[in-house]
Amino acid sequence: MKRLILLSVCLICIQTGKSCDFCNCYLGLNPGYNNNSIGIRWKNSHTFLQGATQGLRVSHTEHGSGAEPLVGDWNEYENELELYGRYYPHPKVQLMFTMPYSINSITYTSEQEHMNAFGDLFLQGFYQLANTRAIDSSQTRHRLFAGGGIKFPTGKSSGTASMDIPMSHHLLPGTGSTDYLAALSYIGKRQRLGWNADASYKFNGSSATGYHYGNTFNLSGSGFYTFQSHKVAFYPHLGSAYETGLQDSFNGETIHSAGGATTWGTAGCDFYVGTFAIANQIRLPLLSVIPEGTPEDHIQVALSFSYIF
Repeated sequence: MKRLILLSVCLICIQTGKSCDFCNCYLGLNPGYNNNSIGIRWKNSHTFLQGATQGLRVSHTEHGSGAEPLVGDWNEYENELELYGRYYPHPKVQLMFTMPYSINSITYTSEQEHMNAFGDLFLQGFYQLANTRAIDSSQTRHRLFAGGGIKFPTGKSSGTASMDIPMSHHLLPGTGSTDYLAALSYIGKRQRLGWNADASYKFNGSSATGYHYGNTFNLSGSGFYTFQSHKVAFYPHLGSAYETGLQDSFNGETIHSAGGATTWGTAGCDFYVGTFAIANQIRLPLLSVIPEGTPEDHIQVALSFSYIF
């Protein structure tokens, strides 16, 4: 109940962005939805394990070169800055890119480790399958996109990290693998009320060291309301998201301490002032089904600024 109350308060008090700030797939009907744009996004997340556990955890820099039990509190803090852009080579085609830079840290008992490095470049393309035109404001408008993407192993995925910190490979922003994404994005709008849903499935490849992150599926939906006056518009919204991942493997051997599913509550508001946009979002984990010894997610926050042209 406390989490539901907090989520409701966040909708009123915090200005956040739609779930696209985390999945990079949202294609909504906003004032600049059919224009090119470029911007920067900040994302913050925290995962933790509290207390001792006998569950063995894969650790160290080479994604699977050892395992050890956790004997104390473990906290991971991720701050990520992303340069992102969207380009329309054709009215029905969108091309997008995301280039992240990560500032990560892990604390474990009295130990602390930091790592700042570029992550993996992500390119996406979407084609508009449907875009109904409302004759008047009383009619409902629908829009549907389908597309995919590819993530290149440009980020740092190996290096020196403290051997005294379990799961120290989490500091590395890159996965060392080439991954592929398939996605659908739908939005409907009737007068000032709107709703959207996004679904994506990511097929992960294997790194040069033989580590394979499990494929992931993401599904999100939200409802929003439009407030607009002259050149200023804002879209408060409330929704939920579901994400699940298969178990990882290392050199063909399944890692049973990886994988699971999490259901999130989401809230936020997008602001548009002339050719500029500010979007921010909060995600609150409501229910997690994860193996014993797996770090738990905490609140995630994202804030973005973009220029529309």
